Amino acid sequence: RDPTLFLFAHSLFLTATTVLRMGKPALMEDFAVAVRENRYRRSRLAGRDLEANRAQLDRLIEKDQVYLIEELSLGDLADYMGLTAEQTSQFINQELGLNFNSFINRHRVEAAIRRMRERPRENVLDIAMASGFKSSSAFQAAFKAHTGQSPGRYRRRQEIIRKT
Repeated sequence: RDPTLFLFAHSLFLTATTVLRMGKPALMEDFAVAVRENRYRRSRLAGRDLEANRAQLDRLIEKDQVYLIEELSLGDLADYMGLTAEQTSQFINQELGLNFNSFINRHRVEAAIRRMRERPRENVLDIAMASGFKSSSAFQAAFKAHTGQSPGRYRRRQEIIRKT
């Protein structure tokens, strides 16, 4: 494989999209809308009971707390739900407006927040691991994406609130 060809094609693509955005922003918006609308045109969820799937997913999250499984994958969640990975991904995307990782990380961050409140002296890394994260960096990134602040800053603010 010649990397020059790839770099040329990539540069051509970037140039074309930049020109389209500058000259015809409405065209780019129309394209984005068309992609969103056609994404699941041939739905893998046709004939599935979406309410039952939602109830099952809620049980897996709220009761079984599968998000605490550090190695949880889309395929694992699909197996628990009795769906394919594609169906599970589509369900989470369409019904919840999130991708799999964002969905799981949201629940992991919420678990970490609860644990920080319950155990204010526990080490942040221990909280991250107990909440299902594989690493401190993954925890830091997900926490900041979900709350807008680092776990340390969140904890400091909670301490100030608790003291007042």
